[in-house]
Amino acid sequence: MRTWSASVSDKIDKIGSNMPLNAKCPGEAGKQFWVTFFYILEQPKENIVQSQNTIDEEILFNGEETGNHEMRSNYSEVRRRRVLAFIVDYIIIAILCVPAAALIGFAGILTFGLGWILYAAMVPLVVFAYLGLTMGGENQATIGMSMFSIHIRRLDGCIVDAPLAILHGILFWFLHSVLSPFMLLASLFSSRKRLLQDWLLGTEVVYRDHG
Repeated sequence: MRTWSASVSDKIDKIGSNMPLNAKCPGEAGKQFWVTFFYILEQPKENIVQSQNTIDEEILFNGEETGNHEMRSNYSEVRRRRVLAFIVDYIIIAILCVPAAALIGFAGILTFGLGWILYAAMVPLVVFAYLGLTMGGENQATIGMSMFSIHIRRLDGCIVDAPLAILHGILFWFLHSVLSPFMLLASLFSSRKRLLQDWLLGTEVVYRDHG
């Protein structure tokens, strides 16, 4: 009987780090997400966990491009750093909502109240702009991520652009609201500390060694 990982390789291209990806530079992240998502729904849970562990072990220990020590250091304390970065980013976004609220209030006065409708979408707009300009920018990291020396990257080697960064954030908040705090448990089954949104979008968060 064919294994699940072999079946994946037939349906979804294995590129980059031999993960089940179908992403092309620069922007088929949405297509990849739905292909991967619906295929996952077809698989028994134990097969998914087993395949993920096998793939992570192969990537961590194959040593073809980098040594084992370097691979391990890339994911050093990533889970803890991501949690701390999230707290910092949450505070920054809350602060940014203050001038955004003032701007919408001023726009509402100029438009005789019509601009105040934007209050309903203010927080998502601030979050999308923040993620698009930071995680989707040159540093490939939010301010919180930069403070804790981590950044996001795609497994196919392409940059994380603004649309993908925003989609990553949307998935994070959706999965966080549905599965929290169990969402972090996904990283326990991955040697590279990947969360569900990373696995679905073909991304990972790694430690940035400034030394």
